[in-house]
Amino acid sequence: MKKIAFFIALFGILLLTAAGMLAFDDYLTEDRKEAVLDEVNAQIDSGAAAYEDRREAGCRRRCGAFATMAGAVADLRDGIFLSIPFNAATALPPAPPGWAATDYDLAAVEGIVGVQLQRSALFVSTQNSLLRQFDDTATARSVGAAEVYTQGEKTIALSIMIHRNALRSAKEGGGSAAPHISAPVFRLDGLAVHRDSQIAYEGINSVKSVVTYQHYEMNLDNQITITILSRAAVSDVAALLAELDLGMMIADLPRRPTGYSPGAGLFAVTVAEPGR
Repeated sequence: MKKIAFFIALFGILLLTAAGMLAFDDYLTEDRKEAVLDEVNAQIDSGAAAYEDRREAGCRRRCGAFATMAGAVADLRDGIFLSIPFNAATALPPAPPGWAATDYDLAAVEGIVGVQLQRSALFVSTQNSLLRQFDDTATARSVGAAEVYTQGEKTIALSIMIHRNALRSAKEGGGSAAPHISAPVFRLDGLAVHRDSQIAYEGINSVKSVVTYQHYEMNLDNQITITILSRAAVSDVAALLAELDLGMMIADLPRRPTGYSPGAGLFAVTVAEPGR
């Protein structure tokens, strides 16, 4: 009964809102309508931006009621004009020869990193933050996706994240280039692939330890982030990167990533194996 009463009340509120909007429409001049519309859109954009920032930080279901609603309204309002350039799942690369690709599985990625994900603000560690970000990307609707690749005892997980806020900024003439990387491991069509340090920190005292997995990342002028977590050789990661179709991902971006050189291919900048 409570649910029925709730829906009846909600329906009544929507009817009253619609009636009020019709009366308001008769009252306002065109100039006032434009001013009110601009203010409403500004509030929606602000709320949607807050939602994207909080969601990317790992808020999941607790992103704020207004921010979550604003994000949904912005998606409906923007339609094709600010829609994502592609569905992230369609950009996941096929498995290299001799490898098998399977759907995203958190347990498999936890196996790569060597710890289990803990969604607690009280637990702080490099590995946990990395797992949380990867899991949030893998389970994000349309803008994020991930897949797991295996060959024997070797495992690689790859995720793709499309950042709506950066797309909006780039479409409006803003945006910025990806951070400069002085020593990338690879360049794929001119874009740098960075390998993060294998040093991790845990706890409020930042206890340092050496990890045995490798963490790679590509940043396409903050519009798209490609993350790889690996327990495999550098050459295996290179084989997977070679399967990426950057051209498809970049074709409809509002900003062409700095340094992008279609057809340049993949080449290693450094070839040393990471410590294991």
